[in-house]
Amino acid sequence: MKWRTVLLYGVILCILIGYFYYFEVVKEKQRKETLKAQKKVFQLVPEKIVKIEITPRDGNKIVLEKDEKGKWIILKPVKTLADQASVKGLLNVMKELETEKWIDLPENADLKNYGLDSPRLKILAVAKNATYELTVGDKNPAETEYYAKASGKNKIFLVDSGRWEVLNKNLFDLRQKELASFDNDKVARITISWNNNTTIEVIKKGNRWFAPSNEKMKIKKTKVENVLDQVRWLRARKFLSAENPDLAKFGLDNPEVKISIVMDDNTTIHQVAIGRPPEKDKNAKDFLVAYSKELPFVVYIDKDILDEMPKTLRDLEDRSLFVWEEDDIHELVWHEKGKTFDFVRIDEAKWGIRPSEKEKPREFKDSWRIRSLLWELEDLEYNKAIKPAPPVPENPMYVLTFADNNGNELGKWMWEKVSESDNEEITIWIEENKKVKAVTLKASDIKEVIDKAQNLIEAANKKEKKNSS
Repeated sequence: MKWRTVLLYGVILCILIGYFYYFEVVKEKQRKETLKAQKKVFQLVPEKIVKIEITPRDGNKIVLEKDEKGKWIILKPVKTLADQASVKGLLNVMKELETEKWIDLPENADLKNYGLDSPRLKILAVAKNATYELTVGDKNPAETEYYAKASGKNKIFLVDSGRWEVLNKNLFDLRQKELASFDNDKVARITISWNNNTTIEVIKKGNRWFAPSNEKMKIKKTKVENVLDQVRWLRARKFLSAENPDLAKFGLDNPEVKISIVMDDNTTIHQVAIGRPPEKDKNAKDFLVAYSKELPFVVYIDKDILDEMPKTLRDLEDRSLFVWEEDDIHELVWHEKGKTFDFVRIDEAKWGIRPSEKEKPREFKDSWRIRSLLWELEDLEYNKAIKPAPPVPENPMYVLTFADNNGNELGKWMWEKVSESDNEEITIWIEENKKVKAVTLKASDIKEVIDKAQNLIEAANKKEKKNSS
């Protein structure tokens, strides 16, 4: 009988748990979902929308449609590719529109009181089996929100200023502004043609870049990547023409520079022409004009790109002094005016100070200073090589030695006192694999290295004094 009693209690407990779960969990969840659905203005699924019409109070109607590839195209007032992120953002805001309170309208209510008779903005989103229309009127008396109405409802609600900013898209906001869209990793060839008849061309073989006109020249990958990034980041700041314009009218029939980017399929080519605006243009000093086949309109772009484009092949040359990977360096020995400081890598992220050759390194909590110095060294580039190299000074004022994880010397840099003038050049002797070469650097560049090294040593000295006390 005892087991029957236990079984009965078990059945009752299961019933109570089921009752609690159903009414306290399932029903509560359903209640919250119902309340949330009641707050929703539209039951809209952005992916199912195939057409959008935007009618501002002041301005032309904008019509967008999805093409067969699922991309948004602007059809009116100009036919062009849309900014996909902007369209997606607009639809997502419509989807997420909620209201804490619906305001019932009396029959035959005068919508003029809310600015909804001639709305500031009307958005019609069309799916295959449904349409969603939003009209936005004037601000409320507190001027913090806007009156709005959804089609099929004799009610109005309020839209806050943040959502209004996303919904209130004009033609410029909605149209594509990138002049070239590509994946850096898939670029096979770059040609930069200046109007002074200088042409720079580099091609990719494997993971390295080469110049067909000078295959012995070492091309720096990060410099090529910077060129690609600058082109890829180009954005129209203003549209100046209709589609397929007369380029001569804007001086782009003979542009200041033309950039051609060929992808690894050898058929896809991105071309951008960049020039200076006509002098009579009041905005000439602030922008450049540009044109590309991907964005077949003459547009204003930021003028900084001309500073980033290489003027000669040498601007892409790898003239780095630092020839290793950062992880290859496990020991840095800085010698300055007869004093030596030894920094040793303890693990991937930590460095230590070795007071003497026989002692183990002590952890240096300011390891970021060493990484900062290494980054400074990685960025250093020489101006020219000196051939033949002059004799190495017998006791150079500065010596920087690099070693691997076994303590083997990878290389050594040596130089004398640095000139007070930043623009003067100094000589650095580089010893690698028992060979010595000499190069010149601007004094200002090596001063940056010395300053960082001295700050590092100052922090290390403070650490040592604290430990000894």
